[in-house]
Amino acid sequence: MSQSIEAVTTASLSLALDAAALRQQVIATNISNANVPGYTAKTVSFDAVMANLGGMQGATLDAHVVPRLGADGSSQPVQIDGEMAELALNQLQYQTLVAGLNKQLSVLSIAIADGKS
Repeated sequence: MSQSIEAVTTASLSLALDAAALRQQVIATNISNANVPGYTAKTVSFDAVMANLGGMQGATLDAHVVPRLGADGSSQPVQIDGEMAELALNQLQYQTLVAGLNKQLSVLSIAIADGKS
């Protein structure tokens, strides 16, 4: 049985919000470990998330946290300025996703109320 457009949209927005929350956690972990000797900065692998998108039911997004590697394949240390920029960008993306989910739910609310507000 195929899902409705509303269900797919809501599920997609929910998954995107989960991924944004995970990015926030990873960035916060990087910042908190910036002065730990030998700590390698981590990132969320977009490719891994997209490759497993169809099988995400029951899976955790934590499996998509990987070490940040440079162009030469070496582990990268934490760069506080870069992490702060990523934090700000992630916050904007999260707010945009929340606004999209809010709009989706308000459309569903109107449909449930037969268009009467």
